[in-house]
Amino acid sequence: MTTKRSVSGAVVAGAALLVLSACVTREEKITVSRDGSVRIALEIAGSEEELTHGDAMPSDQSGWLVERRMEKKDDGEEQLILKSQRRFAPGDELPRSFAADGDVDADLFLKFPTAVQIDDRPDGQYFTFQRTYVPRRWAYVQYFQDNFFNEDIQKIGAKPVAELSHDERRKIVQAFASVEAYKQLTLADNALAECDVDLRVEDRLAAGQALLDVYGRRNMFGGERTVRAFGEDAPARVDTEALKTPHDVESIIDRCGDTEESQRDACFDDEISRLTADAHDEFVSVLQDRASYSRHDLATFEAAYGRAERYYGVSNDLGGHQFEVIVVLPGTIVAHNGDEVEVNAEKNSSAVLWRFDGKAFRDRKQELVAVSRLEHDAIEPAWTGDHDGKR
Repeated sequence: MTTKRSVSGAVVAGAALLVLSACVTREEKITVSRDGSVRIALEIAGSEEELTHGDAMPSDQSGWLVERRMEKKDDGEEQLILKSQRRFAPGDELPRSFAADGDVDADLFLKFPTAVQIDDRPDGQYFTFQRTYVPRRWAYVQYFQDNFFNEDIQKIGAKPVAELSHDERRKIVQAFASVEAYKQLTLADNALAECDVDLRVEDRLAAGQALLDVYGRRNMFGGERTVRAFGEDAPARVDTEALKTPHDVESIIDRCGDTEESQRDACFDDEISRLTADAHDEFVSVLQDRASYSRHDLATFEAAYGRAERYYGVSNDLGGHQFEVIVVLPGTIVAHNGDEVEVNAEKNSSAVLWRFDGKAFRDRKQELVAVSRLEHDAIEPAWTGDHDGKR
């Protein structure tokens, strides 16, 4: 689930209509025992919609003991608290995601293969913890944000809303619409790559052009931008007067800009939803006309597009997740790449702490590694196996 900043308020004033993720905190404690068993305890807090429709969360179906409760934050808003725990016997495979077994969308969620290895060496017993957060693709959409939210747009966005001229508001709306157009095109291309590898290149390009034309006809690319993206017949400049329609950028600003804030936000959201829906319909129409897509073909494409859209949504949401991972190992830490180490002399154990956010694994892996050594004289003797359980 994603939350949009106000198009007319915070969006116009700040980060210009970017779709941002809500804040979710993910605190996790992983305790490795001397026998190799592992206990994982988590507390995840965020909006109910975020934790229900975003990344996969621990659930009874995936083998976790889960407790759910709602609580109010300091600002009065309610948030959902998920407390989960699970114990793994020595040698059990540790989780690589929170997706339930058999979930058809499991590959869309965050993956974090985790392992513990125990080695006996001459100077003691070594415990190696390793977890790798698998990279999430992100550059394929970030490029357009970097391109369209340029320095000029950022300067405009830094102004108070009341000081923005009509022209400045139009530029910000056009910047957002441009990002949305090319993101939508990229997701559609990704869907076709998954469901129809035999589609002719010229048909794919024609469908993409039809999608972009919807934005262009409503002057969503700005006066300096051509309506067409492909082909030699593209006009050199957009005729903004000729493009005037009830849903072009000027009409939208006039209609939505002078209403109350809540109505204004709803008005802009409706317009953006209409714009993306119309562009999607044009894309699909070309697939029907040029590539003779059947009802089955369209259903296959829509399913693939939904998956591409959800992958992006999960990645976007994860950018607002704050991770805190604590790993407790027997003995003394001898190597790690964490942020802090705490020693518990009484229990002869050590804890390593990592803090990072969900942007850490955008187009790169985030690796957590810690190694501890337990001296031989601290290792508990093995059970003798006699009937009364004595050593």
